[in-house]
This record gives sequence, C-alpha cells and structure tokens, in this order.
Amino acid sequence: MFETERQLVEIIAEVAPEAFTRRGDLLNNFSVFREVNVGYGSADIVIADINCNCSAFNSILEEKDIAVLEMIMEKGTTCKVEVSEATRLKSHVVSRIVKKLKDNCYVITENENIMLFNKYDKVVKKSIAIEAKLRNWNRALKQAYRYKCFANYSFVCLPSANASPAINQINKFKEVEVGLLTIDDSKNVNTIYLPPRSCPFNSRMDMLFNELVKSSIQIGLKDSPSNSDGNHCFRPKEALCTFQ
Repeated sequence: MFETERQLVEIIAEVAPEAFTRRGDLLNNFSVFREVNVGYGSADIVIADINCNCSAFNSILEEKDIAVLEMIMEKGTTCKVEVSEATRLKSHVVSRIVKKLKDNCYVITENENIMLFNKYDKVVKKSIAIEAKLRNWNRALKQAYRYKCFANYSFVCLPSANASPAINQINKFKEVEVGLLTIDDSKNVNTIYLPPRSCPFNSRMDMLFNELVKSSIQIGLKDSPSNSDGNHCFRPKEALCTFQ
C-alpha cells in the first residue's frame, strides 16, 4: 500500500492524531504540523495539543527575541550592555527586542536594568513528533531522537510489513526513549513502544516551536467565525500547516 514515504506521511498525518486521542494521549484541541524545522532537521509530523486561550497571544517572537528572553529568564535581572555582549547583538537591536518583550509583558525596565516580569507562556501543552520511514528504522531513530529537543514525545512510524527489524531491536528505542509505531494497510496505528513523557532538551527550540504554533493560530483566527461573545472560534485540529 505504501509506495513512497510521502504517501506514508500523508496517511499517518490523517490517522495518527485520532489514534492518540482515543488513547487519551491528546485532548480535543490539537493541530497537525508537517516538516517542522526548528533546528536539527525537519520532523515529518508534529501533533500539538494546544491551549487555546487566544486572547492571551502576543506578537510572535523570532529567534533573536527568544535568545534575549532566554538570557533574561536565566539571570532574572540584567542590562542592555550585558545582553549585547552575551548575544553578540548590536545595541540598537537589543533595544528593539527589549521594547518588544516589554510590550508583550515579558520584561520590565528600570533605569538601565531589565527584569523578568512574566515567564514564557507556552501555547503547546503537549507535543508529539513522528518520523516516518518505509524501511530505514535506524536512520529514523537517529532523526526522531533529535526531535526530543522540542517535543515531549518522539516516535518512529513504519509500515507493519517492514517493522520486524525495528521490533527486534526495540531495546535501542527504549535506551533513548523514542517510541515505535506501526501502521497497516487498513490505516490502523499500533503502538509497539510508548516512551515516557519528557521535557524538551532545548528550551530555545521549544519556544521556537511554540511561536510557530502561535503564528499558525493567529493566521487561522483572521478567517475564523465569532461566537456569541464576539470571541473567535478557532478549531486547531482542523489546521494543517507546513513550516520550512
């Protein structure tokens, strides 16, 4: 049934979210993203369980903004000179970023001091990355492990007919806590190994992924209907977005 990896990815993107939801691994507000690249390669599929408090969304932070916020979160209190030296950003760039962070209520300033006001608020409550391969499970395992930099769970998914070599080496998956899924010709997803939930390895990549999700939701809100209170009714699980 699965002739190409592209076809395999399309089918997994279609059926995997519902399979996880039936298990209770996701809530109803989920969205599927393809080719997610926040560093260390592109994950074929990422399923995000989303906190849809859309009124709380701020302007989207870019990589440099996140680097500065991360430093302020680490130190608690700093100054523009210190930020510029640590990030190697020019002074006027730091000033612009600090203003943006201040406008978004992440920091406050007093004289030369920059102080953390609010911690970074994640929109993604839970994330599941999936790397799909027709046969090469070993390569898929290495790729899937890298996605733990930003995802709570990471899986390799193989066609059931080609999965025996990977199943025979299941201890290699367990050693790095990467899950293994199989999918058959009837589109049934079977969990061979469910890893424990983990925190993303890299806080900056975690925040970058959250910002990509926020961007997608804000785009969706532009065309979404309003409810009786005048609030937008975005349904994340209907969105399918690609980030390159």
